[in-house]
Amino acid sequence: MIISGEFLRLPAETKEVSPETRETMEKLIERLEEAIIRTIARWNIKGERIEGASGVWIDQNRKICAVGVRSSRYVTMHGFALNANTDLKWFGLINPCGFTDRGVTSIARETGREVDMEELKSIFKKMFMKNFDIKIKQEDYANREKLGNQATGRREQSG
Repeated sequence: MIISGEFLRLPAETKEVSPETRETMEKLIERLEEAIIRTIARWNIKGERIEGASGVWIDQNRKICAVGVRSSRYVTMHGFALNANTDLKWFGLINPCGFTDRGVTSIARETGREVDMEELKSIFKKMFMKNFDIKIKQEDYANREKLGNQATGRREQSG
């Protein structure tokens, strides 16, 4: 399951967060990681953070979720890759996240059963909204490009 910045879109009028509510990028990542930790807890998996290594880990040696966040011109671009039913054999060909002394796992490997993706997305959405204290509304997919242009300040091209 890979979730990119399309999961959460800031309103077009958002230019800068007020100083009172501004959080560091580290806090944003922590909140995202916590939403993932709470999500996988539904499968009785104990996720944790490791200082100096972003993402969510199991027993400090198996990464179950990679997290990345970037900010530019007051717009955040964020994403994570939560291994749900992932074929983990491909990770044997690389050093995931640059680590040579740690492995990668998935919800399916930890539980011994395949994960229902709709259930996973629903649980994550609830945990995300709770952790960030926000409501996410379902946008019409047809408006996706228009919304993206509003968020980035690009003008729509007329045909």
